Amino acid sequence: MNANSFKTLLSSTVSISDLTRAGAKKIFDSLSNDESKIILKNNKPIAALVSTDRYQELLEKEENLQLIQLSLSRMTKNQETISREEFYKNNGITEDYLNDLPDVEVE
Repeated sequence: MNANSFKTLLSSTVSISDLTRAGAKKIFDSLSNDESKIILKNNKPIAALVSTDRYQELLEKEENLQLIQLSLSRMTKNQETISREEFYKNNGITEDYLNDLPDVEVE
């Protein structure tokens, strides 16, 4: 660990004593979207404190990684694939049916 990493680590740690003594509001107010705090108990990390924006970002990244893992596992299986046209035919889907579907707004 280099000196800059060590300084960053030290500046991002909060003891439980500081959390209760200094008041959680000050610590919560210091969180930014890309910053996190490590909560220490007896000088050992026990929890991480992140902003809700950062937490949501982490959840989305986790979901994306799970989807990638699933797709990679499916790609390694020797499964027979079919074309889109064959899928449509097997399931009774026509181009006219697809063209008549209402537009969907994605946010």
